[in-house]
Amino acid sequence: TQFHSVAMPSWCCDSMILPFLSQNIDVEFYSVFSENRQLKYDFSKINNCEAILIMDYFGYKRDFNLDFDGIIINDVTHSVFCGGFTKADYTFGSLRKWAGFYTGGFAYTKDNRTLESDESSSDLQYISVRKLAMDKKRQFIDGNTDSKQYLSDFSFAESLLDEYPCGRADEFDVLRANKLDIDFIRQKRRENASVILKHFSEFAVFPELKENDCPLFVPLLFQNKKREELRKYLVQNKIYCPVHWPVSKVHKLNPTTKELYEQEISIVCDQRYNISDMEYICDKINKFLGCDK
Repeated sequence: TQFHSVAMPSWCCDSMILPFLSQNIDVEFYSVFSENRQLKYDFSKINNCEAILIMDYFGYKRDFNLDFDGIIINDVTHSVFCGGFTKADYTFGSLRKWAGFYTGGFAYTKDNRTLESDESSSDLQYISVRKLAMDKKRQFIDGNTDSKQYLSDFSFAESLLDEYPCGRADEFDVLRANKLDIDFIRQKRRENASVILKHFSEFAVFPELKENDCPLFVPLLFQNKKREELRKYLVQNKIYCPVHWPVSKVHKLNPTTKELYEQEISIVCDQRYNISDMEYICDKINKFLGCDK
């Protein structure tokens, strides 16, 4: 299906925006913002777009009212283990954020058309660079090196991916995906997220877990530059939490939608960690906030 304009959420990564711009598709943004500890979507200005991209954030399924007659594209990367996907013309997602995958994703349409790809090839250079970056990160986290070279390696790997056409996933990743213990992932992530929310629900973008949620992270909001101070403090204590996302030149934001970029920090809660790890993280955040008892 050909279209020339798409509405996207204002809170997103630039790697989601650039593929549309590269195809000369006009991008408009609908506002995503936090108000009274609820994530809000403002769809009031999307009527002139032929398509819209929607997503649930960080594994938290939330209802939002969408009345749109055009093409609906659903990015389920964050909600792949939540189930109950919104009916859409196009649905796609990736597993790389959920476990140690180098490659791999999926895409399908409501009329069962297949995604065109070069099934005869895979990007061996990208796989090699990403594997090296992951190995270096593990060495850094384990305290075996002080080098943060893995950051530039990840960046280089992503630049390679941007230039590579859609191709076959690495065979090792396909085997791992087929053996992925989804029930374990959901259980561990929900347990870990519950600990963080018990301590910091007042700062959380999603203050409570619902039945189908499978958290990718626990996003918290801190105002007045406290987010950056907290992030540096956590790094000093060997706790590495990302922020989502850096603002790029292709974003179009207003003061309200920019707040999420300036205030959000994603607290890790994945299946590599246990409840005692979460309590350690919470203890450090409490100490930073001056709430240590």
